[in-house]
Amino acid sequence: MEKERNEDGTFKAGHSGFKLKGSINEVQKITREKLGEFLASKIDELPAIYEKLSDKEKAKLLMWVCELFLPKQKEVAFDIADKFTPVITAMVDGKILDGSLE
Repeated sequence: MEKERNEDGTFKAGHSGFKLKGSINEVQKITREKLGEFLASKIDELPAIYEKLSDKEKAKLLMWVCELFLPKQKEVAFDIADKFTPVITAMVDGKILDGSLE
């Protein structure tokens, strides 16, 4: 193990650590279990609580739930100038000035 650390005791660059990638620590595991138990015990109360909310609060709640459960849209980038050639570049009094659609 000493070969995996620098002189100051920190891991050397490129060291993957000791946990497997994607493993959950104990605090996260317990928190998720307890939160799941709490939500399961309160699930029957949710419709009554929801009906008491204002329209604005209902909208905020629904947007928040969507953020939790729906996949996020990745940014789509494209350069329209490379793939688009305008047919009409200029018109004056109904006449095309560049002559492309005579």
